[in-house]
Amino acid sequence: MIDGDSHKLDKISFTALVSRVANPFFSVLFDKLETKLKKLGYQVLVTQTHDDPESEQKFLEQLKTQKVDAVILASVENPDLVMRVGKEFKNKIVLLNEHIEGAGIPSIELNHYQATINALDYLYINGRRHIAYVTGGDYPSVQHGKTRTKAYQDFCAQHNLAISPQDIYVHQHTIYDGIEIGKRIISMTENTRPDSIFPELFILFP
Repeated sequence: MIDGDSHKLDKISFTALVSRVANPFFSVLFDKLETKLKKLGYQVLVTQTHDDPESEQKFLEQLKTQKVDAVILASVENPDLVMRVGKEFKNKIVLLNEHIEGAGIPSIELNHYQATINALDYLYINGRRHIAYVTGGDYPSVQHGKTRTKAYQDFCAQHNLAISPQDIYVHQHTIYDGIEIGKRIISMTENTRPDSIFPELFILFP
């Protein structure tokens, strides 16, 4: 645990922020991260923002109060705030699986755009032409999942695939959301039912 006395222990302490640790990708990632940092003698607290900018701000303020030495951000709710804090506390923020253009903050990220294109291309090659899209963010997206959403839109435009509003599912985060999506799709008529689904979060359909 990280507390106000962490500096007395002469250990570097981290807060690692993620929107939802229930996402299998992040749960595995942060399990490995926490294990590695502890072996190196660091203190680390993994915590969730639940897509809440105020929660993100609260944890970033720990840098100002010196409750932690550095912050690892695996989700970004307020890019402008993160950019400002990053400039004030240089080399104390790392973006993990995120990127803020022009922020000058070190980042480790995946190519979400190409990964989405590859997945959609696989469906297309296998004859799928009616692809539903499931996202944890908005649609169109300006923050969470925006790169994957852009890839979906570009792919559909390139292959002349229609995008119907009923095929877009937003703010979906849990297995229970996935169950409800399944029920809705099953209830559709054959000519309106999508023949495949691209879920931005695979926790929806384990």
